[in-house]
Amino acid sequence: MMVDVVAYLSSQPKDVLGPQRLEEASASVFKAATNIIASSLLLANVSNYMSADREELSELKQTSMAAIRAAEDLSLAILSRKTPDETATYYDMPGFAIALGKRRLVQPSTQPQIFRTNNQSSSFVAVKNITALIYETNPALHSIGAMNLLTRGRLYAGAGGAEEIQSTVIRLRFFSDSGPVQTGSLQAPVEAVNERLGGFPVIEHLGTTEPSWKYSMEVHSFNVTEPGSSLHITLTSLSRDVPVQLYLRRTQPPSREEFDRNITLPLPENTPYSIALDDSTWVRQDRYTWFIPPDDVTAIGGPGEYTIGIEHVPYEGNVTTSPDVDEGDYRHVNFTLSYKLKLFSTNCLGFNETSHRWTTEDCSPGPLTTTTRSHCYYKRLTAFSSGFTFYDAERSVIPLKPPTPECFPDITLSGGGGAQSTALTVERRVPLTIQSALVISCNESYTVSFQWQIFRYTNGKQQAVPLAVTVNSADLAIPKNTLMYGLVKIELNATVSINRTGEQNSLQGEQWVEVLPAPLVALIAGGSRRAVGKQGTLVLNASASYDPDGIITDSSDFNYTWTCQGENGEFFRTVNEFIRLVND
Repeated sequence: MMVDVVAYLSSQPKDVLGPQRLEEASASVFKAATNIIASSLLLANVSNYMSADREELSELKQTSMAAIRAAEDLSLAILSRKTPDETATYYDMPGFAIALGKRRLVQPSTQPQIFRTNNQSSSFVAVKNITALIYETNPALHSIGAMNLLTRGRLYAGAGGAEEIQSTVIRLRFFSDSGPVQTGSLQAPVEAVNERLGGFPVIEHLGTTEPSWKYSMEVHSFNVTEPGSSLHITLTSLSRDVPVQLYLRRTQPPSREEFDRNITLPLPENTPYSIALDDSTWVRQDRYTWFIPPDDVTAIGGPGEYTIGIEHVPYEGNVTTSPDVDEGDYRHVNFTLSYKLKLFSTNCLGFNETSHRWTTEDCSPGPLTTTTRSHCYYKRLTAFSSGFTFYDAERSVIPLKPPTPECFPDITLSGGGGAQSTALTVERRVPLTIQSALVISCNESYTVSFQWQIFRYTNGKQQAVPLAVTVNSADLAIPKNTLMYGLVKIELNATVSINRTGEQNSLQGEQWVEVLPAPLVALIAGGSRRAVGKQGTLVLNASASYDPDGIITDSSDFNYTWTCQGENGEFFRTVNEFIRLVND
C-alpha cells in the first residue's frame, strides 16, 4: 500500500503536484514508513528473544528495508522539485527525523559540508570535500540532493551486531534528479558524530593526586579485552584548574621514567581538533580527554592489562593562569588534586547491506569522542552508529623511586694556567699551591672526595709523577724543589657520593705550569772584598756555591770559570794576564 502511494506521488508532474504540496503530502507517508520501521524492530527483537524461525525474521528484514527504500524514493521525488541551496525540508516523527536539501557543487570545495536533521541536532555528518566525492563518479553533476535520516532506534530489523549500538543512527544518501548517486571510494573519509543514548551505564572513578614530596603516584588498572580498541581517558570535576600529567603503561604500573605513552592535560588551546557546524558554532575536542587511536593501542600491545598513573604538575611559577587557583595553596607542599576519571573505548559501526550486519569495517574512532557522543571516520557512505565500552578500574597508590639528583660538582681551579697553551711559568725552588672551588647543587646529603695527580710532559709523552704530599684535600700544596723541569699538568678529580644511594658523580679540572730552573748561586769564601800585599798570595775559594733547586748537591760537580776586572774596568780573560798587569 505505502509503496503504491509513493509511486503515485512520485509520478505526478510538477505542474500537478508542486513542491510544497508534495512535501505536505509526504509527511504522513514518512510517518507511516517510520512506524513500520519501528514496529519491525520491535517484532524482530521479540522474535530473537523467542528464538523465532528464520523465515519470520527474514520477512521483518524485508519489511523494514522496503519502508526505508520507500522513504528514499519519496525523498528523491521531493529533491527533484527543489532548487539548489533553497531552505531544507525537515520532518520530525517520534524517534525519527529526516532532512532533505539540495546543494550546489562548488569547485573546489574548501569548507566541510554539514548534514544534520535540524540546527539543534548534536548528531551530524561532515563531508570535507563533497565536490571531489561526487565528481569522481558523476563529473557532469552541478548540484546534489541529500537525504539525512536520523533515528534513536537501530533502524534495520534483525541486523547482526545491532546489540552493540548505543548511539543515534544516521543514514545519509545522495541523489541526482534521476536517482541515487554512487560515490565510489572515499579517499577523504566522511566524519559522523552521533549522540550517545541514555540508558547505558557509565563507569566513573574517583581519585586524588599524591603530594609531590611523597614520591608516590595514584594509579588505576583496567583490562582492554577487544582487539582494535581505541582508548579515551577523560578527567572531570577537578578540584583545581591545574595541569595534570598522565602516564599509561601496559602490563606493569607506570612511573615518571617508565611508561608507554604520556600526556599533559588540559591540551593546549590551539591543538584540539574541531569541526565548524556554521560560522559561529564549533564542535571541539575536549581538552581533558586523552584520545589514543586503535593503531596506537595496537602498537603498545593491544588487549591486556593497562595502568594509568595520574599526578598534578608541581607548582613552577606561572604554570597555571587560572584565576580560580590560589597560588599559595598550589605551591604548598601538601597540595593534592581530586578528580573523576572515565576510561572507555568507542566502537564505530557502519551498516553492510549485503550481509545485513553492523560492522567495524572501514571505520575508526576520532578525537571528538566524549562520554556523550561518538566521532568516527568512515571510508564508505552507509548508515553510521557506534557503541561504547566503559572499563572498571582498580585504584591504588604505588611508590615511586625518588629522582636521582644530579649532584655534579662544578669545579674552578686557580694557581696555574687553564690550558697547556697558557701554562704559568714557575721556578722549582718556589712552593706552589693549586686551589679548588666547588659548587654543588644537590637536595641529598653527600660527601666529596678529592684526588690529585701530576703528569710531566717530556718529548710529547705524559708521565705520572709520584707525590709525597697530601692529595685528598680541596687544595694541593706542592713544596719547593718537588717538580722537575718542563711542562707539568696538575689534575683534580672531585667525586660526589650520594649517601642515600651510594651513587657517584665525578668531574675533573686541570691546571698547567712550566717549571724553569733557577740561576746557580756563586759564593766566594772571605767575602766580596780582599786586601793582599804585592808579594802576598791571593786565594779565592768558591766551593760554597750551590744550586738553589737542589738538583746538583755537590759543588765539585760545578764547572767554574774565573774572570778578573781591573780598576779601570778592563776584564782579563785569565789570571796570568792579571799578574802581568800587577808586576808592571
